[in-house]
Amino acid sequence: MVTVAQLNEDIIRVQKFIGMTNELTQTEGVIDLVTQIKALKEDLAFLRAQYDERSIELLSSCDALMSVVQDQGKVMEDLQMEMMVLQCAVAASRKTHESSSKVKIPEPKPFGSARSTKELENFLWDIDQYIIAARVTEIDKLNITTMYLTGDTKLWWCTRNTDDESDGCPKIDTWDDMKKERGINSLLAMPHGFLETS
Repeated sequence: MVTVAQLNEDIIRVQKFIGMTNELTQTEGVIDLVTQIKALKEDLAFLRAQYDERSIELLSSCDALMSVVQDQGKVMEDLQMEMMVLQCAVAASRKTHESSSKVKIPEPKPFGSARSTKELENFLWDIDQYIIAARVTEIDKLNITTMYLTGDTKLWWCTRNTDDESDGCPKIDTWDDMKKERGINSLLAMPHGFLETS
């Protein structure tokens, strides 16, 4: 049989093993380790329940957020479709508006057989007005003008540009150059007396 003294020695050894001090044992008496373990288990169960509850809340929040994101994605797709429809409608109405309000601009008469400076000046003025009304870009002005040259005048123009490059003379390469005196004088000075001054 175990004596009380042996039990006290065993208790002191266990206390030393688990780190309990005499001060703690004296203030609270002999601490029931089973009670402490039960309290810790209850605290752990409470914490686990809170963790599970928070996890469920988080998962439901994530599901709700994913649902909102998917809904927003559908809304964005719908908005993009509506925007494409509106763009098509605006483009169609613009074309309808442009075609209904577009004024037909009469094209200038070709120049090629007239033999007077008056006809040449009228041609240049008509081309100038056509370019303004048709809103022709600066790059295309001279090309459009030369498209309305015919016959010997067109031949002269092709030869003039080729000769200018080979002779080192300045080339007429803009509409403004063509309108200047040197353009008119070049046409008046064409070989074979093409133009007569009047």
